[in-house]
Amino acid sequence: MMDEIPVQAAELKPMSLSELLDRTFKLYRNRFWLFCGLMVGPEIVRLTCSLIVIVTFPVGDLPTEPPDPENPFAAFSALVPRLAAILASSFVALFVGGLALGAVTVAVSELYLGRGATIRGTYEAVRGRIFALFGLILVLMLVGMAYLAVGSLAGGFAGGIGVMATVSTSPVRGAIVLFLLVFVGVIGAFWLLMRYAVSVPAFMLERRSVTESLSRSGVLTQGNRNRIFVTVIVMYVVLLAFNFGLGLPFIILQQTYRVRGLFPLWIQIGQAISATVGSTIAAPLLMIAIVLIYYDATVRKEGFDLQRLLDQLPPPAPGESGATPEIAVS
Repeated sequence: MMDEIPVQAAELKPMSLSELLDRTFKLYRNRFWLFCGLMVGPEIVRLTCSLIVIVTFPVGDLPTEPPDPENPFAAFSALVPRLAAILASSFVALFVGGLALGAVTVAVSELYLGRGATIRGTYEAVRGRIFALFGLILVLMLVGMAYLAVGSLAGGFAGGIGVMATVSTSPVRGAIVLFLLVFVGVIGAFWLLMRYAVSVPAFMLERRSVTESLSRSGVLTQGNRNRIFVTVIVMYVVLLAFNFGLGLPFIILQQTYRVRGLFPLWIQIGQAISATVGSTIAAPLLMIAIVLIYYDATVRKEGFDLQRLLDQLPPPAPGESGATPEIAVS
């Protein structure tokens, strides 16, 4: 198979932001079918769960009348079964998403170091650690939610002070100030989350525990979080733009039917399928970038390139000293 052909090992040296992005897109382009193949299985499981929810609890009509004031929770009560199904579906999606993330991490590492990578081989490497990996992803999700909540509240508090100072003169200006400060709070929280950006590569490639991987990521990302932040934002923008392009026809159709208070089942199914196709094709970009960030950080922090060169040197011949040979560094 094409994916079994080893690639030339990348030059292990610190990368600039442009080099990091270029190497990410180049690796993705050269091994496009491998990465899509790694995503297909988990994405099909996620799509199946979504379709079960959509077909079992269809939303055929959009609410057009105000809620009943005598029973304000009636609409919510009717949604409880659907919300429970969505929660269960999200749990399964998170599990298989973690499986895909681990597989892509292993594949990128193997290719980056000049080895061959196959779909079966990478999933076999993940199989023994999938439940621990799922636990790590849950921890990261909870930490992320906590950071974003604190950032939003901090921005909202500062924005509230700004609103009180400006609302008497300009309500519009006060609303703009509130929005901007909440936005700044969210961005600040997202930047702080870059501390944990390489937790999954540290977990998979160094065989560390969940807590050790979080600590390891903090050490490796220190001093590099601005570059990591920009890289992650770029990849998220690419992913969102690709998904938006695929889903745009269904968004237009949804707005067309919304005028009549309808939300046809086939539009819901089409949206789910387009989201699956988009994630299958574009999601590996972010995962590739994270692994390359991990290797770049190890080179910058620990001279990983020299260590790898030492590991590749042949063992000393019988009778020779077993001392590690010196490497001249110009």
